[in-house]
Amino acid sequence: MNKIVKTDILSVLDNSLRFIDSNDYISLKDMSNHVIHNASIFQDTDSINIAVLIYSISKIFYRDKDMNPKIVRFLRDAKGYLFNSRYKDYEKTIKKLYKAISKEDSKIGMYIGEVIEMAEVKKGSKIYDHGISLAQSAEILGISQWELMDYIGKTKISDSFEKDGEVKKRLEFAKSLFKL
Repeated sequence: MNKIVKTDILSVLDNSLRFIDSNDYISLKDMSNHVIHNASIFQDTDSINIAVLIYSISKIFYRDKDMNPKIVRFLRDAKGYLFNSRYKDYEKTIKKLYKAISKEDSKIGMYIGEVIEMAEVKKGSKIYDHGISLAQSAEILGISQWELMDYIGKTKISDSFEKDGEVKKRLEFAKSLFKL
């Protein structure tokens, strides 16, 4: 497992457990958004699994306002196994978490699709942010331009482009380098 991914997952598990313990389902939902962002960046199985799990748990927690102790125990176990680099035990515990969540909420399949779709849209916005056209960004990830436009419209990406004055300064600097 990538060191950055491992560190981030440990942080997410720690924060998620803290939010569950303090009955802060709003912060847990925000944590799920953070994890979805990471899943869109790293696009590895571990990040996507945690994104789906935290998102699913946040949905259950929001609806029920009470968390099944078994789910909390599995989260603590997963964190401990990952911290101690016991990857096989960590993976087994993640599978147990999926089963426990599936028993709590039959919509987990829908959540998986939602998380992956949201990760793709976020990744598309990052590609667009790097100067690739909206149409090309959507095509690269196999998402619709409408989905991508909707997300980009809610962000400040379109506001981040340089002002005319900055472009002129850069052009003058380039001319001065070539004595034009």
